[in-house]
Amino acid sequence: MKGRPEDAERNEAILDMLRKGQSWNTIVKATNCSRSTLAKLAKRVP
Repeated sequence: MKGRPEDAERNEAILDMLRKGQSWNTIVKATNCSRSTLAKLAKRVP
């Protein structure tokens, strides 16, 4: 795998926010992640 290692703690927080139905804009502001990272993580949410 190339690139930076995954920030597991931040990603878990993002997944939790997605599960609670928070908006993408809210999550981006709260976690300072990119929308592409958010899209990648959104695919993991059942």
